[in-house]
This record gives sequence, C-alpha cells and structure tokens, in this order.
Amino acid sequence: MELPRRASVEGRWAPRRAPRGASSPQQPPQVLGGYGIVQVLAQDLGLKTGVNQRNLVQHPVVQFFLLWGGAYSVTSFRSEGMVSALLYFVLKYNVSGGRLADVCFEQV
Repeated sequence: MELPRRASVEGRWAPRRAPRGASSPQQPPQVLGGYGIVQVLAQDLGLKTGVNQRNLVQHPVVQFFLLWGGAYSVTSFRSEGMVSALLYFVLKYNVSGGRLADVCFEQV
C-alpha cells in the first residue's frame, strides 16, 4: 500500500512514512535481515545456538530469506536484495559445480 507523497523541504517529492506500529511490506525482510546479523554476531561472540534453531537456519529456503533480508537491509531495495541472494546460490550450486568449502577464506 503506497501512502500519498508530500513535498519535502528541498522541494523534492518524498514518500510519507507509515505511522508507528503500522505494518509495512518492508518490515518482514528487515526483521529477517536483522536476525541474520544477530545470528552471525552471536556466533562470533561464542554464544551457543539451539538445535532446532540450527536446523531451521540450515534449511536452504530459510537461508534464502535470511540472505535476502540482509541484502535488503543494506540496499533498501527488495529487488536488489533478491538478486544478491540469488547470485549467492547460483555461485554456490551452479558455478562451483556442487563442490563446497567449509569456509570462504581458508588461508586467513
């Protein structure tokens, strides 16, 4: 749902923000992206992950949505975030020919 646009101070048109507490289409990807960032930070801090939590996050569909949400949080564009997540999976499964590495940078 697009809200009416209003003129900004500089004379450019700017979209109106949804009222606080109102749900918007941007909210689910941002929440998923935020969770992905929290998950990585928790791992870096040495916090343990629950078994069911690990199993859920390792599912490829959930991984796609987490990566999409993370990319959307950075780019602010759902389509660019989706293309970024799809590019990751194309490189992982198609370009790499199914050969997977344990870590991205093995020499570090």
